[in-house]
Amino acid sequence: MKILIYGSESCRKHVEYVGSGPAGGVSKMKNAILFILVILIFSVPISAWEKYEGNPVLEPVPDWAYLALSDPSVICIPGGGCVVVYTAAGYDTLHGETLTRPGAAWSPGGLDWTMSTGPVMTNGFPGTWDSAAVETPAILFDGDSIIMLYAGDREHGGGELAIGIASSHDGGSSFTRLSDEPVFVRDTTRPEEYRAVESPTFIRMGDSLVMWYNAQSLD
Repeated sequence: MKILIYGSESCRKHVEYVGSGPAGGVSKMKNAILFILVILIFSVPISAWEKYEGNPVLEPVPDWAYLALSDPSVICIPGGGCVVVYTAAGYDTLHGETLTRPGAAWSPGGLDWTMSTGPVMTNGFPGTWDSAAVETPAILFDGDSIIMLYAGDREHGGGELAIGIASSHDGGSSFTRLSDEPVFVRDTTRPEEYRAVESPTFIRMGDSLVMWYNAQSLD
């Protein structure tokens, strides 16, 4: 697995080798989301982290998120508390199978969270590019909305992972696709991302969005 960076608009595409490891699929473990608190005191190095005694702050729930919660992306909105969007693996009654979809939770201060009662965005219709998986979300507060990048796939196991975009105007309770097609796909002429692109994260830089992502290579 390699991590690459991609800048939209004026930023050029760069490739930076970070590390390698086995490519993973949907975990069969009942993962939960934990909270790690960084002690921001001048006399303590920022590298000193403490595990929150109340962990886990979110756990799997029946049906739509019964298998695992993973890949949390957190933002804190000035005057509006914190929002986390994560990958939830569970059963989908519409498709009649196990799917990955984003869920969300809200907290006034980052410790006590209220979990959504269901996914905040559904999978695409059967046969579309993100019908089997909507996962590894990354969110960014952008003034009056929350922008989300995510990895989508038409089949389980990373068959044709690509990156899509959606937005929320209700604090993360629901997300709407901004495009019916992925906004970023693998480049099969590049060995380092021949298999898939996934796990985006991004920031705003001026008028552009700059994105980092995982790439699965031929190796």
